[in-house]
Amino acid sequence: MAYGVSQRRQEIAVRLALGARAEQVVWRMMRLGLPAAAIGLSVGVLLAVGVSQVLRSLIADIPVVDVVPFLAASALLAGVVAVATWLPARAAAGVQPASVLRVEE
Repeated sequence: MAYGVSQRRQEIAVRLALGARAEQVVWRMMRLGLPAAAIGLSVGVLLAVGVSQVLRSLIADIPVVDVVPFLAASALLAGVVAVATWLPARAAAGVQPASVLRVEE
């Protein structure tokens, strides 16, 4: 996420220069990163449930899928993803537009 935000520094600077508030920029960057994380989390949970069912059929005395650990792990990962998305977005929203736009590549 940090790499994606760094690649969009000029876009963010233009938005800020045109009057966007920092909060708007942060939420825009988060809206770009969180759907991908939600898809990855959903696929991961489905795969984990599938693997646990396969293991249950192969090994005796494995209990049925317990929902609590899956929910706890999903909530923890969702929190980590939210913070990992918010920190680079917040840092990018705090840049001075003139300093970013002045640099010639």
